[in-house]
Amino acid sequence: MATIARGHAPQHFGIAGWLARTLDDLRRARLERQTYAELSELSDRELDDLGLTRATLREAARRAVEAY
Repeated sequence: MATIARGHAPQHFGIAGWLARTLDDLRRARLERQTYAELSELSDRELDDLGLTRATLREAARRAVEAY
């Protein structure tokens, strides 16, 4: 499973921290899937304009979520 980098969230400990981290990971995974789906809907020409190919969509979606 891919690791998703965390943003500037405060450090959490214990069960509450675990829950906060888990919810953050789920939110980021959902956002990555949504980003990938939206990029997949673009035409090859539109992807080329963005400097992307179909083979690089997963990585582009992951990077977009990391930057978020």
